[in-house]
Amino acid sequence: MHPPTSPLNPRTTHSSRRTIVVFGLYRGGTTMVARVLRELGVFMGDRMDPRGNEEDLDFQHADAPSVIELARERDAAHDVWGWKYPGAFLTVQDWYRSLRDPYFVVVFRDVLAAAQTELTSGNFDDLIQTTAMKLEHTAKLLEFVSRAANEKLPTLLVSYERAALDGGPLVDALCEFAGLQPTDEARAAAAAAVDQRRGYGRADGRPPR
Repeated sequence: MHPPTSPLNPRTTHSSRRTIVVFGLYRGGTTMVARVLRELGVFMGDRMDPRGNEEDLDFQHADAPSVIELARERDAAHDVWGWKYPGAFLTVQDWYRSLRDPYFVVVFRDVLAAAQTELTSGNFDDLIQTTAMKLEHTAKLLEFVSRAANEKLPTLLVSYERAALDGGPLVDALCEFAGLQPTDEARAAAAAAVDQRRGYGRADGRPPR
């Protein structure tokens, strides 16, 4: 079976202070990956969206200056920390160079499945247009991945469909990629957090196009 992840520019050693950013398509599986990281002991925020989507409200829809300011505050408080916001791909090029030792986790999902979930959640009502939007967003994700690869930044590509089949390989890949050393209990909880069921409903408003 193919692995659920593909690392680009993986580190052989890790600094003691680093930042993990999780993004991908809206309705694209980023919640699952962020939940796994939280279970592995990574601080992913403490003012979380009550809808259960693992998003730090401070980073939701934040513009580039806000992201940079927030990152500096988190740097002062945590050696290893991260955040998840799927829409980060829309602004990442404006702030990624300001992060302290960034590690990027980019989640990919079948665009039709992502579009279908948008319709089920009530965010959109045209399947063809929504699928086309997901294709455009996937192209933007790949644009940043290419930039990160050229700049030798550690980046982990995650297939949501393959990762959701079995929590173990995803947990192993994230630990190796990000230099995490969780307890056996934390590793087991992280593997159990892998689930194809999304766990949250309609978004408050429509995501940016």
